Amino acid sequence: MTRNHTFLKNTIVWLRTKGYAPKLTHYCCAYDLVVNGLRVEVKEARPLKRHKRHTYWQANIHRHGRVKESEVDVYIIRLVGIPEFTAALYLLIPAPLKTPTLKITLRSLLQRYGVYVDNMQLLGEPTEPVYQRKEGR
Repeated sequence: MTRNHTFLKNTIVWLRTKGYAPKLTHYCCAYDLVVNGLRVEVKEARPLKRHKRHTYWQANIHRHGRVKESEVDVYIIRLVGIPEFTAALYLLIPAPLKTPTLKITLRSLLQRYGVYVDNMQLLGEPTEPVYQRKEGR
């Protein structure tokens, strides 16, 4: 049985463009990918509205109500639907987070989580040549 998560596939492609060689794990494993020997859990957060005006993103860190962060080294949180952004934003956050859900507002994205945007040093050095787009395409 295989997973059919588009966000996971998009994250793998994104990591490959950065020069990493992520390996997808078995579907019942506690984490999604192995990158440079690190166990990586990938979560996607879509925008939600509170009181019809405050936008926030929420990622569930738990699996079926249980948080087992001892088996994860890094979380990649893929934020989609950010105003004025056409592409997703990736936060690379070291484990443990010590919370079952991660709630991110625009303010907390700028003040607290901004240091985690494209935080590639958390994964170590890239192992593959970085994808270069050919001229004329």
